[in-house]
Amino acid sequence: RDHLDYHGDMASYGAAKARLFHRPGLKAAVINLDDAFGRQLFAGLPASVQQIGLSSRGTEDASVRAEALQLDGRGIAFELVIDGQRAAVQSPLLGRFNVDNLLAVA
Repeated sequence: RDHLDYHGDMASYGAAKARLFHRPGLKAAVINLDDAFGRQLFAGLPASVQQIGLSSRGTEDASVRAEALQLDGRGIAFELVIDGQRAAVQSPLLGRFNVDNLLAVA
């Protein structure tokens, strides 16, 4: 629901966001696949754009994803999977949104 003060409604916001992924010269796009809108954006990317899908919910289609996620008062722990390669991640950050942030920088 971010940016509704500017866009007015989710449909307008979604259309504006989709335009960002069709700009001339775009080389790569990193998109969260954990919701229907992200999956729709991802499916509509031009073939010339390198596509990187993220998922903090273990979505199999995502090339970068978190599995075996644990959230507690000590922070975040999960198994990072990037194109089939696995690594353990632990962070003192709190909240699922920070899992998404960690995946984005992986």
